[in-house]
Amino acid sequence: MNMAKLITPIFILALMVSLVLGKAKTKTVPEDTLRFAYSSSTFTDVNLKDAKVAMELLTSEIAKQLLVNTVPKTTIFTNINMLITALKNKEVDMAALSAVDYLRNKNKLNIEPALIGISNQSYGKEFIILVHNQSGIKNLKQLINKKVIVPKSSEMKNLIFIWLQNLFIKNKVSGFKRFYDQINFVEKPSQAILPVFFQQADACIVSNESFKLLIELNPQLGRDLAILKRSPVFITNFFGFRKDLNENIKKMILEKAHNLQYYPAGKQILMLFKLDRIVPFKREYLDNVAQLIKLNK
Repeated sequence: MNMAKLITPIFILALMVSLVLGKAKTKTVPEDTLRFAYSSSTFTDVNLKDAKVAMELLTSEIAKQLLVNTVPKTTIFTNINMLITALKNKEVDMAALSAVDYLRNKNKLNIEPALIGISNQSYGKEFIILVHNQSGIKNLKQLINKKVIVPKSSEMKNLIFIWLQNLFIKNKVSGFKRFYDQINFVEKPSQAILPVFFQQADACIVSNESFKLLIELNPQLGRDLAILKRSPVFITNFFGFRKDLNENIKKMILEKAHNLQYYPAGKQILMLFKLDRIVPFKREYLDNVAQLIKLNK
């Protein structure tokens, strides 16, 4: 089982915070178990039972490396209403969830954003629509009834759907449903980009980060493919505290997570999941997604 494919970076963020917290046995932590929740939307499209097994295996292995006594209890919620109820009933201390779920249910969620992972010096993802230079495609309207490919991770589906819908409205292009229904979803960004490069597909929608990585391997991609549309930077997931969680626990987690890169095991985890570091959450990180949600109402 390839755990790196099963678990998103936001899970590692929460996991490592819980583990380093376990190194400090103080009176401010009344229990040996910290209760974590994960919305299923923070996972890529995998079997949730497999994801649960991967989480347990990874937790056990890192705990051994760090000689940690505190064992986090983890629960995966398959819908946001279950998480809302668990937070309200104080059955969850900390949770990882998507920005879209948070903003759509902000008034119901007893949670405050706390931490986020930074990758390639960015706190989120920038999406692009790629076409071949020789395709003759210059606008969104020309993509209707064309072959369009998108990687099928949950975060991509949610944000891309809203972003594309707003693009069609902003550019006064009709036929969005017909356009979206024709999209082909694939497993990997390369499976979306390469068919456009070889002119076997008309367009693809991927993260700019994925495109840059492939250009490093094959510079010809950068010469033959053109960016038709580019999104702002969107935060996908984040990690938050239950609002009424003990303030000393919150402070300890923030301090430990900020220094995660200085722990040997922490460095390994950050490298495995291609994170540069973990930083405190800033409210402005949500602005671009919030604008999308507002326009989508």
